[in-house]
Amino acid sequence: MRPPRGAVYVGNNNFQPDRNSDAVISKTALRNLAAANGQEQVYTCVPPGSGIRIGVDRDLDGFFDRTELDQGTNPADPASFPGAGSTTTTTTSTTTSTTVTTTTIPVVLISTRSFTLRDDNVAPVALSHRKISYHSATKLDAAANRIVVPPGGSSGDPRGAAGATLTVYNSNPAPGSPADDYVIALPSTGWTALGAGTVTGYLFRGTDPNGPISRITVKADSITIRGGRANWPYTLNEPSQGRVALRLKLGNATPWCADVPAKVGGNPPSTAHNDTQDKFFGQPKTPPPAACPVPK
Repeated sequence: MRPPRGAVYVGNNNFQPDRNSDAVISKTALRNLAAANGQEQVYTCVPPGSGIRIGVDRDLDGFFDRTELDQGTNPADPASFPGAGSTTTTTTSTTTSTTVTTTTIPVVLISTRSFTLRDDNVAPVALSHRKISYHSATKLDAAANRIVVPPGGSSGDPRGAAGATLTVYNSNPAPGSPADDYVIALPSTGWTALGAGTVTGYLFRGTDPNGPISRITVKADSITIRGGRANWPYTLNEPSQGRVALRLKLGNATPWCADVPAKVGGNPPSTAHNDTQDKFFGQPKTPPPAACPVPK
């Protein structure tokens, strides 16, 4: 018996099934499938920001669960995914031979010009004060760390069935640090191409005035993200964040990853003024991280 299918609501009365190549399906068409014997459906309400993980991508590696099952990889293991590369090292002594295989999830590590998060946890609470503002500019960075726009019509074109996803999560390794980890679906219906003829970039416009994302612009060497308000899921209800990471994945392209510590300022220098409850100001001009942090 094959495992049951999954889907996640992506707005505008549409659901994204758990196979990357499947187009979004309307809520009416989805419910009509239940008329067939053996295709009963269960709808589940989950915490904001966790729909993709629970509904279609259990290990949050960007390859949906059914895609992984089709390709024979493990949908519960982020290190197991279609096309994963591996390196093998063998060490031999006079008595034993040991082989170790490691797999690295491919990402493009990018620098950050600015990163701001806002929240409101002080009465009277106004969730409309929640905010995300992010900008990366990589023109002067090494080739491996530059933002390259996926060609139009390629597997990385967010106008395709896979759309795009934005993951924002706390990356502070200190014990007791926040464990926020949210994946925001950016459905294909919200994306348009930039450029006349040849695609030079992509623009996402959110349709919900309450967020979570109002606008994302991806161009050569540039990513800009704006959003927030009541539907923005990342909260700042702790005394501090320490550092916050971000991944943006268009279609099935290699995701971009940034990891940003809190801004240091003042005399003596500290993050106390820039990393507090309801406010996180990232360090301006943060270089690309050495590696993309793994969500907790």
